[in-house]
Amino acid sequence: MNIRLTAEDVFDLSSKIELAVCGNTKGEVFFRKHSFNAKLPVSPGPEFESLLYFLDETFAEASKRLIPLLGKTRYVLISYERWFELFVMEEDLYLMAAFSTDTNIQVMQELSTKMHELLLKAL
Repeated sequence: MNIRLTAEDVFDLSSKIELAVCGNTKGEVFFRKHSFNAKLPVSPGPEFESLLYFLDETFAEASKRLIPLLGKTRYVLISYERWFELFVMEEDLYLMAAFSTDTNIQVMQELSTKMHELLLKAL
């Protein structure tokens, strides 16, 4: 799959984004990149990296299967101790952006719309 989207496109949406990930439900990860202004980059070892990819794939697959019951996923916001993750999906493609925990949740809600627009352009 050839997508027309880069991590820089995601970082251009907000200076608050510390990590950008793009992949699909087939397990392909097109990019996973930390921003230059990331406060605490999480650089997992190989055992955790595959777990993080599996987590993104799980959200993507669950969202896809729940469409008949709940409709399309607008966004999923996960609050971890170290950061927030904002997950959005269009068709089989997903974007995940990570933010520091001091980021206003309203900012992430507004960015979910912009991330959906990026995905639509990338398809």
